[in-house]
Amino acid sequence: MLNQRGKDREMRKGTKRASALTFGILLALVIADPALAEPPRNTYMSDWTGGTMSNEWTDADTTTASTRLRLQGCHAQPPVSWVPDEASPAQRFQLQNQNFFSIWVNYGSVIQTNCGNWTSWGRVPAHDYRFELVSYNTQSNSSSWFTACCFAANPVTIEW
Repeated sequence: MLNQRGKDREMRKGTKRASALTFGILLALVIADPALAEPPRNTYMSDWTGGTMSNEWTDADTTTASTRLRLQGCHAQPPVSWVPDEASPAQRFQLQNQNFFSIWVNYGSVIQTNCGNWTSWGRVPAHDYRFELVSYNTQSNSSSWFTACCFAANPVTIEW
C-alpha cells in the first residue's frame, strides 16, 4: 500500500503525462492541417465574362498550404433569355498580385479547373492576390473557349 507521499507523487506523474499528451495532440492538429491558420473564403460568381476579377485577399504565408480554388454549380448563362443555360465543365483562371507600383500583374501560370474539383497555384509568398476568369467552356469535349457573357458558379471556395 502506498503512503500519502507516494500517492501524491503518482498523481503528479499522471498530471504531467496528461499535460504532455494534450500538448502533443494540439501540436499534431496544427501540423496536420496548416490551412487552419487562414480560413477559406466562400463566395459566388454571377454574370462573369472573360477578364472579370475576383475580390482581393491577403495571403500572410503563415502556413505551408497551397492557394487553391474550387467551383461548383458551374454554368454559362446566355445573354438572351430564350436560350437555356448550359453546364460549364471547364474554366481557366489566372492568379494576380500587386507589384511595387500597385499594379496588378499575372502571377504564375493560367490554371484550368473542372467544375467540382480543386485546382491549385501551389504555395505562394505573402502578398495580396485576386484571380481573373480567362475563359470557360460549355462542353467537356469541345475545344471552344468563351469569354463573352455570362459565366456563373455557386459556391466558389478559395483556400490559401
